[in-house]
Amino acid sequence: MAAYGYIRVSTDEQALEGQSLDGQERTIRSLCEKGGAPLSRLFVDAGVSAKIPLRDRPQGGALLAALKSGDKVFATKLDRLFRSDTDFCVTVDELAERGVDVALSDGTPDPTKGGMARILALVMAGFARFEREMIGVRTQAGMDELKAKGRYQGGNPPFGFRREGDALVPIPGFDAIKGRIVELAAAGTSLRRIADTVSAEHGIKVTHPTVSAFLKDRAAEGDAA
Repeated sequence: MAAYGYIRVSTDEQALEGQSLDGQERTIRSLCEKGGAPLSRLFVDAGVSAKIPLRDRPQGGALLAALKSGDKVFATKLDRLFRSDTDFCVTVDELAERGVDVALSDGTPDPTKGGMARILALVMAGFARFEREMIGVRTQAGMDELKAKGRYQGGNPPFGFRREGDALVPIPGFDAIKGRIVELAAAGTSLRRIADTVSAEHGIKVTHPTVSAFLKDRAAEGDAA
């Protein structure tokens, strides 16, 4: 039997911070040790949305390709593997047919065992998804209220702005920096090289995730125009 771990985070920022990935890895290794099955390989999808079916993710697909009868997949939660009910049902059926078990550290039963275990796993996944959706609804409602009052909505200020009380204030000189980023991006310069170049030229610290976010926001604004 081979023991395979799978960990995932949704955003590039989480992947760069590494905290969530590190925590998941520690949990999985501990789970394997308690089960007496040394971890054979860890599959890591960093910055990959759960909306993408498991088999279509870079490492999710590699995991499914590596599995053989008698193997076991370890994950912290079902939502690291699946977010879609359809993906859950199709993939769990496939794993069960191939004789592959699933172990989850949050107490969710192995859905490949069928019967009540599968029903409970599906119900628990459904409740978790409902709670995430409700948190999103409540968060958006709060942000909409702040926006209506003209107040800062929290989170990191947009590139080129700083927070002053409840307001966002443009930082002087950032138009030139933004223009330079666009110029370098148009020339095919990598995000890291853009960040290093702008930081050196303007004497400020700019990271490549910041460059990436700025360019994505700019592209989205262009598409909406």
